[in-house]
Amino acid sequence: MIRVEEQHVQRPKQSIQVLVSLLILPLVFLSNHLFAFIFARLTGVWEGFAFFVVISLWQSLLLIGGTMYLSLGRWGMTPAGLGLGQQQLMKGLKEGFSSGLLIFALVILGGMMVELFYPISSTDVQLFTEMVLEASSPWQLSVLFIFGVIIAPFAEELYFRGLLFSVLKQYLGLGWGIVTSGIVFGLLHFDLVRLFPLALGGMGLAVLYHKTKSLYASIIAHGVWNGLMFAILLLADRV
Repeated sequence: MIRVEEQHVQRPKQSIQVLVSLLILPLVFLSNHLFAFIFARLTGVWEGFAFFVVISLWQSLLLIGGTMYLSLGRWGMTPAGLGLGQQQLMKGLKEGFSSGLLIFALVILGGMMVELFYPISSTDVQLFTEMVLEASSPWQLSVLFIFGVIIAPFAEELYFRGLLFSVLKQYLGLGWGIVTSGIVFGLLHFDLVRLFPLALGGMGLAVLYHKTKSLYASIIAHGVWNGLMFAILLLADRV
């Protein structure tokens, strides 16, 4: 009887957590666009490297802040509960690099499958890719590297795996939690052409996080994935 009552209490609570976790995304989206408008009006800069970096950093800070507020503040989680405990660091270092290579291969395979049905034009590139290819100096490339390989993976893994996947797993179960969080991860890159490989990558990161219980592992794996893509872009640009 007590167990049944606990389930009736937990289910609404979990559904609220899922809803609130998902609401972070439109709030970040709207706040980011408002900030972009204000920044552009004040500086007169509406595009280019400086605009991209400032807006992207602001978006990452919003994602980190929103996740920390909910998980550590409102819901009383601990850093270790998110996978950021000291004991999880070494395991994350051990698993992250090798798993990053596998996830990168999975994403490439997914992209090749998409190409079989819908060839992607060489001009159809993501904004970050465009910034890398158009970078005019080593320091610009360094800034983009830091953002793409360190800052973005930390912000995205903190939210998509540490928060969203965790609540989806409790509400939908492990399998659907992996699939749903991966699809949301793919959709939030606003690139329908690459949705499938991006979703596969997100699912791979969710599996890694669940397996290791270490957010460091998924952060490093995500960084390896982005770092390899960054290196490929640089090599392709020189050929």
